[in-house]
This record gives sequence, structure tokens and C-alpha cells, in this order.
Amino acid sequence: MSAFAVIAILYTALSFIFVTERTGLFWAGLSFFLAAAVFSCAVAVSEYTKRGTAFWIRLLFIIFSFMYLLTVLAVNIIFSFIFKSPVGTFISVQLLLLAIYIIIILMLFITKRMIKKSRAAHIRSL
Repeated sequence: MSAFAVIAILYTALSFIFVTERTGLFWAGLSFFLAAAVFSCAVAVSEYTKRGTAFWIRLLFIIFSFMYLLTVLAVNIIFSFIFKSPVGTFISVQLLLLAIYIIIILMLFITKRMIKKSRAAHIRSL
């Protein structure tokens, strides 16, 4: 969790220090990044605190949440500072990233549930 917080604080602080022209693109990027930080941190913490089966799936939740946060950071830098793309394009790319993240997280939840059911059935059969 501290890695998520450190990245969020550093990005926010550096954004306010180095960006002098705070346009709609800046605020959209900052809000998408902070939302990604909160959402991915919540998923990672909820999986980190659970005990039981499917350890590797829980680890994938944490790793993928961290990768999503870094991807949102990279997209913010590329589209905001390098290409200076329009806000509509930027928001579309961010929403696409969010949709991909949600789909993969849902697939991980389904896989985790199936592993737990399979393990419970195996234990009952013994």
C-alpha cells in the first residue's frame, strides 16, 4: 500500500510543481491518476489482507493493480506532456485502460472463486 501512496504523492506534487498551465487536460489526468491510485490500492489491500487459498491469484491482483497504476502514469505523461493531445482523446484512452483493468480484475475474481471451489471439492472428496 505504501508504494501506491508514494507514487500518488510524488506524481501529484511533481505535477503541481512543474506544470504551470493547468488546463482541463491537466485536471483530467490528475483525477484519473488519483482515481486509479485509490481503486488499485483498494483492490491490492483487500487481496493482501485475505488469507487462505489461491495465493498466486491474490499476488496477481496486487501486481496487476500496481501495473495499472504505472500504466495510467505513463499515459498521463505521454498524452499530457509529450503529445499534448485533446482532452477527448485523453479521456477515451483512460476509459479504455480502466475498462481493460476492470475486465482483467473480474476475470481474476472468477478464477479465484473457481480455484476455491475446486479445492473445497477436492478436500470433501478425501
